[in-house]
Amino acid sequence: MLEEVSPLVVRDRMKKADPTGLAENGEEFITRIHHGFNQIFDSSDDNDNVLIVSHGTLIRALAIQYGDSSMDPVHEFPLNGGITKIIVGPNKLTVTEYNQTSI
Repeated sequence: MLEEVSPLVVRDRMKKADPTGLAENGEEFITRIHHGFNQIFDSSDDNDNVLIVSHGTLIRALAIQYGDSSMDPVHEFPLNGGITKIIVGPNKLTVTEYNQTSI
């Protein structure tokens, strides 16, 4: 499905199909993620390195949304222990490395 639509559209569809009404749509997902990254940004000093451990689905969605064309997260799911580097600025995320096995 990700070959045809973005992860945000997938989330919209999941919310629409969710009989409990608990699923997030794409906008709610992005708002929550930006809120979390903004909290990390606000509580960190410039040039700090911050380690975040997360589920592969989130990492993949971020790489699709904020990565560049050199990455292929649609076809390459994150490895267990894979390293993804995200540069965080005020209200801005940029994925610069995806699914690396060493630093």
